[in-house]
Amino acid sequence: MRDDLNHKDKAKLMSHLPDEVAVLAQCYEESNEAHLLMDKQFHQAQKMEAIGTLVGGIAHDFNNTLAGITGNLYLAKRATQDLPDVLEKLDRIEKLTHRSSETVNNLLTFAHKTRVEAAPVLLGPFIKEAIKLNRVSVPENVRLEYDVSKEDLVVYSDASQLHQVLLNLINNAFHATEGQQNQNISVTVTKYNVDVAFKQKHDCSAEPFAKISVCDNGHGIAESDLPHIFEPFLPPKKLAKAPDWV
Repeated sequence: MRDDLNHKDKAKLMSHLPDEVAVLAQCYEESNEAHLLMDKQFHQAQKMEAIGTLVGGIAHDFNNTLAGITGNLYLAKRATQDLPDVLEKLDRIEKLTHRSSETVNNLLTFAHKTRVEAAPVLLGPFIKEAIKLNRVSVPENVRLEYDVSKEDLVVYSDASQLHQVLLNLINNAFHATEGQQNQNISVTVTKYNVDVAFKQKHDCSAEPFAKISVCDNGHGIAESDLPHIFEPFLPPKKLAKAPDWV
């Protein structure tokens, strides 16, 4: 059957065919659609594999650069023991260097060259420290606030990946609020009780859950873009700047 016909025209055409021929045509159509889907998935997998190889090489080179920075930071801290103001700034640089190293590990995980290391994470202190470090990436005129539950919420997660997710969400929220007179970003952490439907959909039994929300007063996501929010790479240039998702 011609591939340039839409579903409505194909259905109309098959309605005029004898039953046996219509059944064969329907089987062919379903088989052809499945083949096209598999072909699309195969090409996507090839692209992701190529990107993973490229990312792995870049990550290794960047890791070597970070090693040199870390070594020089150690020497600089030894030489400035009597300068507390300088030491404070060097300590901050050292923390950011460690975060950069974790980002490299995330890239290597993406390239399937390292393992994800999950461990218990106490969300309250973690979120506060992460926002403190990420505050430098957001201009001072942007209001960035957080509200963390007083309960001791512990999640089993990879801390570096969780930090990267939070950083991406805050950066996206900042770009989404550009043009607003008063840019507001808020991060909240609450206990989240799920229902039976949620457990069945996500095949999970543990409870309760912790919910991390990042909200902003930006323009939001266009309805036409919603079906694509979980795609890793989006072709439209306008989406690359502020897609409002991780």
